[in-house]
Amino acid sequence: MRNYYKTECLKRAKKLYDEGNYDSLIYVSLELRQCIESIMYEKLESYRKSIPDIVFRKWQPNHALKTLLYFEPDAEQNMKIAIAPESSPGVTSGPFQYLGEHKALTVKWLDKNYNKLGSYLHVQRGKSKILSYEKLQSELKLIIDKLDEVIKCNLTSCSMAERVIFECHA
Repeated sequence: MRNYYKTECLKRAKKLYDEGNYDSLIYVSLELRQCIESIMYEKLESYRKSIPDIVFRKWQPNHALKTLLYFEPDAEQNMKIAIAPESSPGVTSGPFQYLGEHKALTVKWLDKNYNKLGSYLHVQRGKSKILSYEKLQSELKLIIDKLDEVIKCNLTSCSMAERVIFECHA
């Protein structure tokens, strides 16, 4: 069975990109779309108990993130996390220890790039519709670089949302 996790998708995309031909770049688009889906659904998984199942059934990461933003308004924010001991609430009593960094994809970026990748998977018709090799290559490189940046962070699926879970008796 083929593995469709984010890191493996990105590795396959980079390998295909390095082949240096137009046909390979089309497959890069597919791998990058699956990479994006893997990133977003991994993030959603940390909310499994807090959000409706309908969100997990949507296959478009941008729509899933828009829904997630209702529950955590900062879900598309990058963050660096550090902790320090406190002598009392809000008063640090020692140095901060850096834990790591989380980089997120934004709805705006997803709307633009997920759809763009999808358009590359369709048959190009008409001379004005066919993307040059150089243009396709440069656009894919930007997406690869962004996804690489997100995946290389040591904190994934990070959430700083305050969650309250209760049983509704209504």
